[in-house]
Amino acid sequence: MATLQELEKRLAALEERVAEIKRDAAAARVLASDSDRDVTLLGEEIAAHTRVLSAMRGTQLEHGRVIDTLADHADECSGKLAADLTDIARLLRELIDRQ
Repeated sequence: MATLQELEKRLAALEERVAEIKRDAAAARVLASDSDRDVTLLGEEIAAHTRVLSAMRGTQLEHGRVIDTLADHADECSGKLAADLTDIARLLRELIDRQ
């Protein structure tokens, strides 16, 4: 049978172990809270990046439409310029032939 002194010693060790477990549990709660906050912030950051990418996509589509319009306009101008140069060359030949 254990003596009173041995029981007191065992009780003190047990109380110290319980206090240590409480400290570990408190630290675990803090870490869990921090990781929860980190996950929330990461989700917000990903959502912000998604919005930026979506806006960039819209801008790129708009720029593509503008470029297509400008390319069509350049083609029209090129065709008109070629026709005008042909007319100028014809008129110059007529002038040269008259002389």
